[in-house]
Amino acid sequence: MHEAQRAHDRRRRTRRFRCHAPTGVCCSWPIGQNFKITGFARNLFDKKYLNEVIPAIEFGGSFISPGQRRQIGVEVGYKF
Repeated sequence: MHEAQRAHDRRRRTRRFRCHAPTGVCCSWPIGQNFKITGFARNLFDKKYLNEVIPAIEFGGSFISPGQRRQIGVEVGYKF
């Protein structure tokens, strides 16, 4: 097998198991000396992705873990 063919086969194998990280955003605002408000978004565009793929040929397939869905929230913190 030629080197170019091996490189092409390697790219095909890795492309099948590629994982995409979601877009995350976080902003914090201090209020006074003790309060802080933080707004955040995880997987902002609600993209479906695979968190982890473990090939398990001995079981006839793969173990696949889906990624987190969109999560948007606000955290309020107080420093004692």
